[in-house]
Amino acid sequence: MDHQDTADEVSDRGFRSVMAGLPSSVVVVTTVDPEGGPQGVTCSTLCAVSQDPPLLLVCIPNDSRTLAALQDRGLFVVNMLHKHGDDAARVFAAEGHFRSVLWAPSRRDKLPLLIDDAHCVAECRVWSVVAAGDHTVVIGEVRSYEKLRSVAPLLSVPPEVSA
Repeated sequence: MDHQDTADEVSDRGFRSVMAGLPSSVVVVTTVDPEGGPQGVTCSTLCAVSQDPPLLLVCIPNDSRTLAALQDRGLFVVNMLHKHGDDAARVFAAEGHFRSVLWAPSRRDKLPLLIDDAHCVAECRVWSVVAAGDHTVVIGEVRSYEKLRSVAPLLSVPPEVSA
């Protein structure tokens, strides 16, 4: 076994480096705040949890305005970005402004859909919320979904893997 980098104590930087070595999908979670304003944040944690009922999970930073709005509203959309959606990923990594991306309200719950940047969207109802360190795990029951286009997903891939 090759042990190029080991640590008996886990540092923030070391842990981040290890986890960044895994490719992951990139999504933007959107909702609306109590005043009806759109909110969104980029996430690289998306996982299917169950088929019956259809459940998925996302992990959102605890200090996120989007998380607060999502918990208040109880509804959210997972916008699964396509391979050309990297500009939207950057905008929402800083909980950016919706005026710099094209979006439209969803049919079911009138939540923001990133219609130019997503290949698929899933409208969800909050099923469960679990505090986990500096993030919150949000499990959502998928109430509806729509495949917008047949394009490869946007992935966060370590530079040494993509080269």
